[in-house]
Amino acid sequence: MAVQLGEIRAQVQGRVLASVGVGSYGTLSEVERFPTGGGTDEISEACIDADLHVAYLVASGSNPLRVGFLLTPSVAHGGVIQAFIGEPESVYVFPPAQAPLGIEAIPGNPIRIQRDRENPQGIPVIPKYHISGSNTVSHNATVANFGVTTMVVTIAALAARSSTLQSPDPFAAAVIALATADIIGKNGGRADSQQAYTQLWESYKRDIQAGGRNLAPMPNPQEMARAA
Repeated sequence: MAVQLGEIRAQVQGRVLASVGVGSYGTLSEVERFPTGGGTDEISEACIDADLHVAYLVASGSNPLRVGFLLTPSVAHGGVIQAFIGEPESVYVFPPAQAPLGIEAIPGNPIRIQRDRENPQGIPVIPKYHISGSNTVSHNATVANFGVTTMVVTIAALAARSSTLQSPDPFAAAVIALATADIIGKNGGRADSQQAYTQLWESYKRDIQAGGRNLAPMPNPQEMARAA
C-alpha cells in the first residue's frame, strides 16, 4: 500500500510550524503561509516531490519492496513499452510446450535478431531481444522459432507525477523527512532544524538502499527540536 498525501502533508505541516514557529506567520491564513502554485499548496508540492524521490530510490535499487513497481507487459516485435527504470528485470519467451516456465531471453544485436526472425532453414535459436532508445522492442519470437510472437518483459516503472503518491507505506517517514527539510529551508526555519531533518532523511535513504523493509520510528517534532 502506498503512502497517502493527506496524512503525509499533515505531518509535514506540523513539523514545519514547530520549526518555523506559528507566531512567525502572524495572522496569515494557511494558504497565505504556504502559497499555492498550479492549484496545489507548497507543502503538498514538496510531499509529491519527496515521494517521487523515495519511489525512484526503491524502484531503481535492490530493495525487496521494488516488486511493487514491477510491470510485465507482453510485447510483439516492433512494439513499444512505457518508460522504465534501469535495465529490464527479465525478458522471457513462453513457448506452448514449455509454458508457464518459459525461456529467458538475452540482449541481442538487432541485425542478428532480424536474421533469426527470417531463419529460412528453421535452425534452433536462442531467444534474443533489443530495446531501442525510444523503448521499441525487437525480438526473435516467431511462430516458426517458438510457437509464439510475443515476449514478456518485466520492468520497473513509476506512474506520472500526481497527488497519488507511490512510495511504499513503510517508507512514509522518509517522505516526511525529505519534504520537511525542503519546506523548512524555503520558509526561513532554523538552519539546525533543517539539517536535523536532512540527516534523518540521509539515514532513511541508507536504510532503503541497504534493503531495509521498515524504517526506524520518526522522532516527534519536540525531539527533533532538541536534536537540532
